[in-house]
Amino acid sequence: MRRLGSSSLSDPYLIAAFWAGVVATALVLLVCLLIVGLRLASRRREARWQRFVALWRPALLSVVAAEDAGLPLPPLRRRDGEHFLRLWLYLQESLRGGAADQLNEVALRLQVPDMAQRMLSRGSRPGQLLATLALGSLRHRPAWEALLRTAGRPLPLLSVNAARALVQIDPLAAAQQLMPLILSRHDWDTSRVASFLAGGRQAFWLLLVKVLPSLPPPEALRGLRLAEALRLQLPPRVLRTLLDPRRRPEVIWAALPLAHDDQALQAVRPLLAHPTWQVRQQATTTLARLAGPDDVPALAALLEDGRFEVRLAAARGLAALPFLRPDDLRQLQLQRPGGRDVVRHVLADLEAAA
Repeated sequence: MRRLGSSSLSDPYLIAAFWAGVVATALVLLVCLLIVGLRLASRRREARWQRFVALWRPALLSVVAAEDAGLPLPPLRRRDGEHFLRLWLYLQESLRGGAADQLNEVALRLQVPDMAQRMLSRGSRPGQLLATLALGSLRHRPAWEALLRTAGRPLPLLSVNAARALVQIDPLAAAQQLMPLILSRHDWDTSRVASFLAGGRQAFWLLLVKVLPSLPPPEALRGLRLAEALRLQLPPRVLRTLLDPRRRPEVIWAALPLAHDDQALQAVRPLLAHPTWQVRQQATTTLARLAGPDDVPALAALLEDGRFEVRLAAARGLAALPFLRPDDLRQLQLQRPGGRDVVRHVLADLEAAA
């Protein structure tokens, strides 16, 4: 028995299994300790935040209610900088007019812009985001260069909010310096960019119409999407250049929704015969939106297009024309055998909606 036990203890496989079990047990205990530690730390942070809100929220609201930024306030410790910005920004989003101005006065009195600039350069990632939002709300011009550097960083959320802050500070200067980033940063959501550009849409429009015709296709596409989101009217000369049939189909397709007048029709009509069906479909929709009685034959001809999507766009466009009645559509259905199905479908939709 002694010989068997000795050989078992010296077996390398058993020794390896034993130590593997010890290491696994230690790792499990370490993970448990980390989870407990993180949970306790989270509770401490939440309790600290609640204590800060209980102290500062009534103080800030009393300043707003009294319309006197000089009322006594609790001392603001440096370690509470992120908490203050978080609460201050929340109140800024909730208040308007004179109340928001009072909050700005409080921030200036507490030297929040300087604190936010330090946080932007040396703070944590959440702190940098809070600092960016605060500097934009305060329109703090001395932070311009720091915000411009932040806008160029490869961090989508932080960089796009730095761009927003720059537009809040100076829309024209921001449009001039941010134009390359706005057109090339595809990680910036188009709707978010359009939202903060709305405050400086005129400045953006002036610059966009200058560069749009010469942009490479990816940047031209983004510029056109932003122009559509901001409901910008492109000059006829620029629009005709973008609707040139020799341009990339995706650029033409993106430019067609921006056609809004009779001058644009001259550039839209030739696109009904474009070799790319997506362009023909969008050109059909655009023409139907601007069409007069003389355009009915061209739209009717598209009822027999080789692509179903184009035929359907033509049928819907004809049905939307105010000077055509359902009986006129039925007549076109007889004249264009290839479009009978789509016209029948559109007529059924009209009857269902009636």
